[in-house]
Amino acid sequence: MKLEDLPRFTVSEIHEAGAEGNALIVGHLSHLHGVRGLHGYLYRSHGPSIMGDLDAIPSTITDPVRFRTADAEYAPELKAGMFYPWLDGSWKPYHLKMILSAAERWTSRTFTTSPVRFFVLDGVTGWQSVEAKLPPGATDLGVRSGDWNRASCELCPEQLEASRASEGFVDDDGRWICAHCFEKYARRNDISFAVRDDG
Repeated sequence: MKLEDLPRFTVSEIHEAGAEGNALIVGHLSHLHGVRGLHGYLYRSHGPSIMGDLDAIPSTITDPVRFRTADAEYAPELKAGMFYPWLDGSWKPYHLKMILSAAERWTSRTFTTSPVRFFVLDGVTGWQSVEAKLPPGATDLGVRSGDWNRASCELCPEQLEASRASEGFVDDDGRWICAHCFEKYARRNDISFAVRDDG
């Protein structure tokens, strides 16, 4: 499945943001396969996607679709007649970008334990890779060796675990996918995961 196979949202009207700060974009979807929830994105491959919510899931492709967003300003090209691939909110735009990028971007690796940096932010403890910059306002709790001992595949429930010497693929951004998802999606630039019913 390619990007052009996703439901296409064609813009017919744009109503500027009101007091609540959301613009209303009215349009139509080319088909409803993969339109499961109210939350989603008008996908933009260059620049940030437009995140928002549908007022209702349309019953047919002839139903007008009302999409409310606070992100309209990020898309200077947004006007009547423009169209965007619809991405259901159970996925993020980076999922499409990572699978649509060149397969050479991925490196085959055995998942191993690695040190992690713990931090606290707004009373909640979190962790991240040692190389990552701390989130603004976070307090560094230090590095602990070997605490990052598993990662979840970005596309399926598969757990990559150091204790099993799990084989997987990691991209330039440190995102992991299992070998099965690499073969099924990344190697072929297939984004069919975005319309699965179990997404």
